[in-house]
Amino acid sequence: MAGSKAAAVYPSPAATLMIVLMATGIICMQGLRAANSVWPIACSSGVDPAVTPCARKLAANFWTAGYKSTVRKTGQCAASPKTAVYGEALCHTRHTCGGCLRELTAQLFSACPLDAIGGHINNSDCSFRFEIYPFFLKKDVKD
Repeated sequence: MAGSKAAAVYPSPAATLMIVLMATGIICMQGLRAANSVWPIACSSGVDPAVTPCARKLAANFWTAGYKSTVRKTGQCAASPKTAVYGEALCHTRHTCGGCLRELTAQLFSACPLDAIGGHINNSDCSFRFEIYPFFLKKDVKD
């Protein structure tokens, strides 16, 4: 067929958006990671050795609660009279919430310095974060 041109095929606008977001790293496909693989651990170094024990207490409260569904829990505790520690646990799985949080927090606290004033760790099943400032709405706090 001389003179005929094949029609150009372009991705839909939604597909184009997904391609751009994946290429820029704004989103990633969880299926590309091995199950329970840990993303980078973030630690905020500081000079308050009372924060980490309080954060460990929050973590233990979250993973011993025996959650049986996908859940988001928040809490706070007093590290000292002037310093509060805020924590958040997220579970995206129905079967291994407590075990996932226990494993992740052990990795976080072994990686962060003893005087850390914040930290964050997550994988495809759960996540845990603690800071010395409120990073969630106060009405969300569950003691």
